[in-house]
Amino acid sequence: MKLRGKLILLESVISLIFFLALVMSVNMLTRGLQFNDFQNESLNLMTQTRKIQQDCEGLIYLSNITLEESDKILSDITDLSLVLTRMYSHKSMHYYPRIFNENLLALRNEWQSIEGEFNGVQSKKDYEDYLSNLPDDINVQTNLFQFSQKLQQQSSVNEWETMVIDLEDRISSFIGDVIWLNRSVYNFQGEAASAIEKARFVRLKRIIIFNFFMVLLSVIIIFTYRSKLLNMIQFIIKALDEVASGDLSARLRIYSKDEFGKLSRDFNTVVEILWSKLETVQNILEDVGKSISNEINLERVEKAIIYLAKKNSSADGVAMYTVKVGDILKLKHVIGEFRPPFQVGEDDLPQGNIKTSENLIDSFKGALIPLEGNSLGLTAKSGDALFWKDAQKHTLNPRNSDHPYFFSSIINLPLRVGNRVLGVLSLIKHGQNDSFSDLEFTNMLSFGELAAISIDNLLKYQEMLEVYELNREIDIAADIQKDLLPQQIPHLNGVDLSMLSRTLRGINGDFYDAYLLNNNKLLVVICEVAGKGVPAALVIIMLKTILKLVASPEKDAGRIISELNLNITEKIKIENIASMSLMIIDNQKDVISYGSAGHEPLLIYNIEKDQIEKVQPKGIPVGLDKNAIYENKEIPLEKGQVYIQFTDGIPEARDRNDNVYGFQGIERVVKQHCQLNTEKIKTEILENLHYFQRDTKQWDDQTLFVMKTKGGTV
Repeated sequence: MKLRGKLILLESVISLIFFLALVMSVNMLTRGLQFNDFQNESLNLMTQTRKIQQDCEGLIYLSNITLEESDKILSDITDLSLVLTRMYSHKSMHYYPRIFNENLLALRNEWQSIEGEFNGVQSKKDYEDYLSNLPDDINVQTNLFQFSQKLQQQSSVNEWETMVIDLEDRISSFIGDVIWLNRSVYNFQGEAASAIEKARFVRLKRIIIFNFFMVLLSVIIIFTYRSKLLNMIQFIIKALDEVASGDLSARLRIYSKDEFGKLSRDFNTVVEILWSKLETVQNILEDVGKSISNEINLERVEKAIIYLAKKNSSADGVAMYTVKVGDILKLKHVIGEFRPPFQVGEDDLPQGNIKTSENLIDSFKGALIPLEGNSLGLTAKSGDALFWKDAQKHTLNPRNSDHPYFFSSIINLPLRVGNRVLGVLSLIKHGQNDSFSDLEFTNMLSFGELAAISIDNLLKYQEMLEVYELNREIDIAADIQKDLLPQQIPHLNGVDLSMLSRTLRGINGDFYDAYLLNNNKLLVVICEVAGKGVPAALVIIMLKTILKLVASPEKDAGRIISELNLNITEKIKIENIASMSLMIIDNQKDVISYGSAGHEPLLIYNIEKDQIEKVQPKGIPVGLDKNAIYENKEIPLEKGQVYIQFTDGIPEARDRNDNVYGFQGIERVVKQHCQLNTEKIKTEILENLHYFQRDTKQWDDQTLFVMKTKGGTV
């Protein structure tokens, strides 16, 4: 399920929980209203008993002799019975204690017996027929008590006296029972009020507890899902940090079907590609090193390049074309089921099955391919890479899927060094609806640049050995080194930089470079390779290449040197180990990250204090031990500081009396000219050194770096 679907499901569950809480609360509150209804019934019960008592008393003293009030009493008695019945069968009865239910049942039974007594009273209605035959002097429009008194004065109606007295006695007895019932109801009403309040409290407590647990359940669900999301995000951040620190063995293991699972798979794919790229670089460097250490074998390196190109892509076939004089292309190497991306004559079409790569070379090896009218020519002429994800959409590829040499997607990489194109590396896919991805194209771009540099270096070295012999060899190697040096020091706000390197012979054993890692970080490296000549120059090329791969803004100087040493050790000979110093100047944090591999110390001159400090982190030259650890020093960038770094060719320079120039010579010039800019400070040091060495020969290469902080903190 997608992440959006999971969030919708979570929202639905939370909404359902709150809806259930609302429904249950309303239901419980509705049940609470039944308590009020029951309480009203108990009050009504008490009212009815009082009313019956008053009616019976009125029958004796207030009502007329016709007993018309007895109908009203009968109605009130019926109402009282109904009230008791409703109370006993009320919905809220099961919420009250058992003893309460038993008391109500006993009250109901007592009332039923009292109600039976009144039936005897009610039968006296038949007396009205007798009363209508009484003499006229007997006034029946009077109360029962007065009527009884008159009967006692009339001897002719003595027979009625007994009846009236009996009726009076029955009513009086009934009134006594009703008075008792009234008291019982009064006591019961108090008991009912207490039971109702207790039931209300229990109901309110249940509502609170129920809603509390509903909210708690919602919080638990939310925090559980939140914790799961945060854990997955932490896994991703940790894996990214590991890769950023140079650990390409890091993998994400999130086995879900949502976006996190896809991100995990994509992340692992990218890391594997990066690992493959680094492995490819190492393989090319190893092949270049073997070709140089034994003999110049350009063909071996070229075959390794097309093999690695196919291995690191999904190409069905790869071919390498070289640019010949007269602006034509010629097929040199091919691997896999390659299809020529140019017009093919009828005689060159295969008969039956598609031709193998070997037959393809035989068919087109001698063919000269013009730069016009095909994708190879576009790449060779412009020097830019070409990527046709769907080759059928382009007019320069008119073949349809039925053509024997049909291809569905193509990548052409120029083997370019500077403005010169050495050849074209072509990768094709020929499956129907099969194409290269954008990620593959990006990966192959850097591969093509590395392949071009490797071939160019071999070509230059081969040319140096075969054509110009020793002197020309030195000049060409010097040109290679010159191309490796930065043409201009990058600008970094807050600091003034200047660098220079002077060689003893054409090929320099010293090397320096400076480039921005990001907008706020400048990497400066000064390196001195043991030995001289071409081997030292080639080691410098390897160092520069690997340094570009391992350096990143997140790493400090010590770590970068450690990773560089890990990759270069066992690839160079012991006589070509290198000392180096590496600085990362951060003008945002006002700090220098400084590491050293057996190099000369960094001199820091404080203008205000007129003091010079020497900083030299621990570390052995690179190439000796691949497990060596290099210390990192954090140096603050402060107002009024001059920073000087150099190779040992400067302090170890000697005069005609065999005296060394030493650190004192550098310090003396810096103190004297510290108010100048770095270009002039550098010039003053070199001129002073030149004067010191007058009439003597320079024995070592000399490289100098000068940096000065501009006013205030950087």
